Amino acid sequence: MSVWFTADEHIGHKNVLHLMDRPYRSEAEMEDDFVARHNAVVGKGDRVYHLGDVSFKDHRTRMYIEQLNGQHHLIRGNHDAKKQTALWAWEGLAKMVKIDGHLFYCSHYAHRTWPQSHYGAYHCYGHSHGMIDPYFRSMDVGVDGNNFTPVHYTEVIAKREDCGFVDPHERNSLCQSE
Repeated sequence: MSVWFTADEHIGHKNVLHLMDRPYRSEAEMEDDFVARHNAVVGKGDRVYHLGDVSFKDHRTRMYIEQLNGQHHLIRGNHDAKKQTALWAWEGLAKMVKIDGHLFYCSHYAHRTWPQSHYGAYHCYGHSHGMIDPYFRSMDVGVDGNNFTPVHYTEVIAKREDCGFVDPHERNSLCQSE
């Protein structure tokens, strides 16, 4: 079993094609490509954390998720319906996940500090569609900034491990000030 993160698929959201300049001619083409890319990397026994905004039209969510490999957990975003518990192995607003000794704080929104950030926890988020820079050990795992493909947890570590910790009690040397 392995663990993956993704966000902001916006299945059923026609306007996202031009708002995010996605390279698809239609919602159906986008959905088919997302399913193919997802299933090319995620195995049937893997765990997937969707960090919000899976779909724009809730009736499409079930049809989409049922095509994807993996066991699916939902961190609700601003476009997700409340309480679709039959569809998800787990759902909520945020979750701390421990994977191979590493902590990952998952939420739909980016945070400047997060639980255990001063002890090296990573933070995975969506919502920003790749439009904001990473901050210390945080990473936007949304499809727009990650080739429309889920992000493996080891990729988060590899990209963010040298970025230092967030210590709310002292100024970190990696902070940039104007």
